[in-house]
Amino acid sequence: MTSCQADAQRDYERLLLAAREIFGERGADVPLDDVARRAGIGNATMCRHFPTRRDLIIAVYADEAATLCPPDEALLGDDSPIDADMRAAHGRRRRRRSSRCV
Repeated sequence: MTSCQADAQRDYERLLLAAREIFGERGADVPLDDVARRAGIGNATMCRHFPTRRDLIIAVYADEAATLCPPDEALLGDDSPIDADMRAAHGRRRRRRSSRCV
C-alpha cells in the first residue's frame, strides 16, 4: 500500500468514526460540514469518499452491521452448528451491549 493509499484509508476510517459519533448525538440530518470538521478532514476529501449523504449513511450502517454479525468463516470450524450459532448469537448480544448503535 502506498502512502497515498494509506492516507486515503485513514481519512475514510476517520470519516466513518466521526459520522457514527455525530449521527448518534444529533441524527443523520446533521450538516456534512460538521462530520468533516469532526474528522479533521476537508469537505473536498469527504466528497471524494462519500459523494452524497446517502453514501455516507450507507457506509456507517454497513460498518455497524459488519461489527455486529460474525463472518461466515467463524462458524465453519465448529463441530456442532448449533453450538457455533449459539456462540455467534451470544457474541452479537455482547457487542450490542457494548456498542452504541447509530
